[in-house]
Amino acid sequence: MGTKDALSKIKNYNEQLILRNIYLHGPIARIELAKKLKLSPTAVSDLTRDLLKKKLIIDNSVRIPQDNNGAGRPGRGVVFNPDAGRVFVVKEETKYLDGAILNLSGEILYRTKIEYDINQGYESFLKQLTGLVDNLIAQNENNEIWGIGIIVRGVVVNNKVYMHSQHKGWGKVDLHSAILKKYNLSPYILNYPNSAAVGELKHDINKKLNNILYINWGMSIGMGIIINRKLYEGSSGMSGEIGHVVVDDKSSKRCYCGKYGCMEAVATGKSLIDNIKSSLKDGVSSALEKYTDNLNIRIIIREALKGDKLAHSKLKEKFSFMGRGLAVLSNIFDPDAILIGGEMIYAGEEFLNVLKIEYLEEMMSIPIVGVEENNRIKVQYTDVNDLNVFLGGVTVIVDDIVGV
Repeated sequence: MGTKDALSKIKNYNEQLILRNIYLHGPIARIELAKKLKLSPTAVSDLTRDLLKKKLIIDNSVRIPQDNNGAGRPGRGVVFNPDAGRVFVVKEETKYLDGAILNLSGEILYRTKIEYDINQGYESFLKQLTGLVDNLIAQNENNEIWGIGIIVRGVVVNNKVYMHSQHKGWGKVDLHSAILKKYNLSPYILNYPNSAAVGELKHDINKKLNNILYINWGMSIGMGIIINRKLYEGSSGMSGEIGHVVVDDKSSKRCYCGKYGCMEAVATGKSLIDNIKSSLKDGVSSALEKYTDNLNIRIIIREALKGDKLAHSKLKEKFSFMGRGLAVLSNIFDPDAILIGGEMIYAGEEFLNVLKIEYLEEMMSIPIVGVEENNRIKVQYTDVNDLNVFLGGVTVIVDDIVGV
């Protein structure tokens, strides 16, 4: 059973309205729902009874006061049932596919990984992906499937066409149609930064962050955008493609997009590795010489923190370029926070300070009444992990079905 079946269980507009508000605000008393939605208590009682029968909501054991002052006879609250269905989420990592069965609140119930080689091409990727989904189906124990989320490290256009970065040589592939054809279930194709951004939003339980830019910074760069606590994907789903913002107009490094000095060319983990390999080839002395064949971001960071001059200088350069790019984004979006995740954050606070210095130098310098200078430093590392990315994938699917 898939998304259409889940929707068919919600028989009318008022029922979906009730479910949506319970999902967003539960536990909530029935009388509070009636006041909030301007429905009669009898109507709310009837609708919640139907939702209880369908196991979409459950009675909460905590009794809730009738008003904010604690007055009135307490009523039993209702909450969204996280076990009303299951969501499958598969995310693409650099060298493996990571799949999980989750309940509707994002709790992982089963998880499995398989290795894969991106260089073997799309057909191999699709075969391994569907094999992993088959495994999830076999482990599902006949629970209702609300959706399949596939989180990829590439460009997603209108949830259908998935384009890997040019240097991976995939071009455009219609992953959506391939999954729909095999499982008769319309999948949600999401990019990694968007899922991570939604996961960050979900963890902001105090609702202090309304506008977030999440930067996924590793071998490449991507961004997820939250505006007014909603994921912003743009008219075609291609928002957040910041890799081709120029941050070094004097660079001779040409990107695959054709421009010189864009973030993808001069600020990524890939460019960091390429730059260091080039310096080593030119005879620059470094502890990194022994890692030439298996050089990666973590090794470079480790040696930089040990004091290796080449690793330190090249890493510092990347953080400086990132600071410039984030200043441009901050001037455009004026977010509550810019959260940076990905492998590059393991460089630590020393290099984050390099980024912040460049960021402040490039930021708009017009004084803002009531805003202190320190409060304008909105950039920070996040502890976002793969569990948050899974959570973001589940949230996008459930929000869509419930009608958020």
